[in-house]
Formats: sequence, C-alpha cells, structure tokens
Amino acid sequence: MEGIDFFVDGSVTQLGDSFTVSMRVVEVNTSKIIYTAEAAIPKYDIIDYSEKLAAAYVSTYGLGIEFYLTPFYYLNSEMSDIEGQIAEGWPMGFTINYRINKNLIVWLGMEGTTGAFRLEDTFESKQYDVLDMANLDSSAASLDGISFIGYHKERTYATGQIGFGYVFNFSRKFNATLGGDLKLGMSFLQQFYHMRDTTSSVKQTRIIRSQDMSFLILSPGIKLQYFLTPRITMNLGYFYGYQLNQKEETSYTYADDKVNDTDGFFPELYNLYPGVDPEGNEHVIDFTGHRVIMGIGLYF
Repeated sequence: MEGIDFFVDGSVTQLGDSFTVSMRVVEVNTSKIIYTAEAAIPKYDIIDYSEKLAAAYVSTYGLGIEFYLTPFYYLNSEMSDIEGQIAEGWPMGFTINYRINKNLIVWLGMEGTTGAFRLEDTFESKQYDVLDMANLDSSAASLDGISFIGYHKERTYATGQIGFGYVFNFSRKFNATLGGDLKLGMSFLQQFYHMRDTTSSVKQTRIIRSQDMSFLILSPGIKLQYFLTPRITMNLGYFYGYQLNQKEETSYTYADDKVNDTDGFFPELYNLYPGVDPEGNEHVIDFTGHRVIMGIGLYF
C-alpha cells in the first residue's frame, strides 16, 4: 500500500448487555501491531445517548401535530344559566406546532364540539303550557289545537386558533409550556319546538336555526408534556377562556324564512319571536370558562 505507513481497523461485538469496541494500529510495511485498545460500553448507555440526541433535535427544531380532547369544560358565564353546560360529547381539535427554538413555540389549529351545550334535563325538552309562553301568540296556537309546547335548544361551535408559548425544559422527557391562544369561529344554535295537543302527544316539531360569526376567545393557560419517545408525547393542559366580543345581531332561519333578533317574527309559527326562549330569556353567546385538555403529540 504505497504512501501509507499505518492503518487503523477495529470491530464492535455484542456480549450480553454490553458492546465491546476494539481498535488496533498496524504498521503497513512490517504488519506489526503498534497499538491496541478495547472498551466495553453498556448497551443501555448507547440507547440512552441516542435518545438524548434525538430529543435535543426535536426540542430545538420540532415541527409536529397534536390531537386533543376537552373532557372538562365548565362555563362560568351567564350562558351557563340560560343555555347550559356541555351535555354530551367532548370538544376536540388539533394543532400544528413549530418550535422556533428551544424555548419558543407557535401553533395553528382548529377545534369544534362533538356534542352540544344545553340546559340540564332538557334533552327530551321542557314542557310549557302554551298560555304561559312569552315568545309567541298563545291564542293563535290554542285555536290551532296546541295546548303544550316542548322546548329545548342546543349550542355548538367551530373555531380556528393561533397560539404562542414559552417552553420550560425540566428534563429530557418532561417540559411545560406557558402561553395561550386566540380562537375565532362560529357558534350555531338550534331551537326545537314540539307542538302538543291536550293529551301531550306531539303533533309536529319545528326547528329554528341560527349562526353567529363574531366568536372571539382569548385563552391563557399551561400545558404539561411528557415524551413517551423522542417523537411521541402525552399532553395535559389547563386553559381559562375569556370571550372578548359582545353579543351582536343574530339572524334566525325557519323553513325558507330568515329574520333577525331585533324585530323579526315568524307569522306562520304563531308570530313566534326567536330572539328569546319561552320564558323570555335572551339567547347568550359567552363561552367564558375553565377547561382541561388532554391528548397526544407527534413530532417530526
């Protein structure tokens, strides 16, 4: 081997729970072994070190996606008394996250209800004597054979969100993010009127729908994150959502008719005014309240 005085070779062999690394320096012209060295490295030290390198890369440059559910969402606004709490189904969503550096993270995402907000014990509706209802012409309904009306309403929503946070890296497997997000979306309301005769048998059901576009919530909070592997996490967080905007004019739709909540009535539905419930309470859109989220994250 012309022009080469020495060469180095070696080997790696596994023996039990460790790897043995051997190396030797050989003089080319004489084939004499000049130097040898050998070291035993525990297998788990190598695995642990490789995970540290992977976690460091993800921690600094992590682009990932997180999926979450909201098993606890408690409204403490006026809406909780008039429109209720989450009755069934957990709100769920996803975010696409980007770690700008080791400590800063931004995200974009979407969220929506899988169930509905409504008052307790109103799934089958609350029954009203038609003469006691505050939002329709009771005499016209009575003349049409209507004695009672069962009523319930359900509120759902869908939002987009943008967020920002500061990440505290407590260990290789555990960190916490302190930050918050801003949600912008739509709220949907359905009102169900079940027309009943003197025997309380349902004669017909009428549904009134509405959609509100000005839905804005600021949610500061904290999220805990545990790395099951360098790229898979379990997440648990608490956020307090505060609705920023006030109620605006709402449009209601029944069949092919559309009216607003300031002066709109449905003549074909006994001059029903959809802006209030049968007791005269206005519909409230205020998702201010406490929420706990849990989910998983996948980082690339």
